[in-house]
Amino acid sequence: MSFFKEIADKIGRKAQGGYNLIDFNGEYVYVEGIGRVLSLDSDKIELSVGKNILCVTGEELEITELEKGSVIIKGRIRGENVVIA
Repeated sequence: MSFFKEIADKIGRKAQGGYNLIDFNGEYVYVEGIGRVLSLDSDKIELSVGKNILCVTGEELEITELEKGSVIIKGRIRGENVVIA
């Protein structure tokens, strides 16, 4: 079971958009519920999340871990936003 699923079950809520994200003080971002990496650059990483696209922007971005359905991004995170596809 995923960390987010455990929390959602305890509070009786589901993830909006089919994904969950934790921003660790602008240094790391953990995203669960991704389909695939769409683009990878040092200032922007795009991930498919359901039918939408999640853009993580910042500086010196890199993927430090990639597993089925989840990713950890490291760098100076400036923001995250979803583009409706």
